[in-house]
Amino acid sequence: FGSSTSELISHSIAVLRLASPGMAPQQVVVVVDPVSTGGCVAAEAKARGYEVIAAWCEELTEDKRCHVPEVAKGLKYLASIDEHITIQESTAAVRAAAGGRPIVACIVGAESGVTFADKLSLELGVRSNGIFPAGDRRDKSVQQKAVKAAGLRAVREALGKTWEEVADFVEQEPMPIVVKPVESCGSDGVKLCKTKEEARLHFQLLMEGQRRVGAQG
Repeated sequence: FGSSTSELISHSIAVLRLASPGMAPQQVVVVVDPVSTGGCVAAEAKARGYEVIAAWCEELTEDKRCHVPEVAKGLKYLASIDEHITIQESTAAVRAAAGGRPIVACIVGAESGVTFADKLSLELGVRSNGIFPAGDRRDKSVQQKAVKAAGLRAVREALGKTWEEVADFVEQEPMPIVVKPVESCGSDGVKLCKTKEEARLHFQLLMEGQRRVGAQG
């Protein structure tokens, strides 16, 4: 399931260090959603002599793509590819953009791109987290169930699309409780609710609203 930003950078640098300073030129690294610290990953790959393709997941809108650190501003990508309807189409577009150059890594740059990066890296045949068999790796409920199944401490939770599905759980829990979407970035949509009514109202807001990053509801 999801990795922290520091883990992503550490993993990314580890992948890039596989190449020596005298490597053959024109190898390609794909960075999915190179925003925030993902932009640092893209800049580091570029500095090490790799060509970089930016691959954008469908939910990251144009206005969010400019959120990059100073080191990545003005970074010249080999290509910029939007996610297609199918992963096969997306993979074909990335390979076409590479223009015959070997693609040596596909790295996720931001939380929004986790699912796309998992699928794309698998299709490209590079090192990959693969598809998590228990469900979407970004889904916070899936994450907690995986943690619990591994014998680790996990939160108590209720999951539902209507208030009626979670109301009994809320009644039994001491306040405050956290109400959050199963799919989002950072603290988007997350709220510490001090009363049952506050929890209900925030639940309804999430189900009726559109988050900055992630699906509606």
